[in-house]
Amino acid sequence: MSHTDGFGRSKFRRGPKGDGFSLDSDGNYIVSNKRIRQVQDPESDEDAVNKQWSERKWKEAMKLAQHCLERIHQLQQSYNRLVKIVATKQHLNRESGRRRR
Repeated sequence: MSHTDGFGRSKFRRGPKGDGFSLDSDGNYIVSNKRIRQVQDPESDEDAVNKQWSERKWKEAMKLAQHCLERIHQLQQSYNRLVKIVATKQHLNRESGRRRR
């Protein structure tokens, strides 16, 4: 969906400059209950992020976390099977040693 008309002008009505925001003594913007719209995806570490980008990254992180948890579970199951195999082998070796005596 384009937010500009055929001449590249914004389709959104603009309010007067400075309406709804001001600067503090350090030069930081005070937005006073207004929204900042059409924020692009960030390109550098200091860039602001938009809601869509933030939610997409959150979902990606949750998907990766779920994959990691599933892999940990698989590794735990493999470890438990290996422990049983080693314990069984040790038991059989002890039994075999007793029979030889």
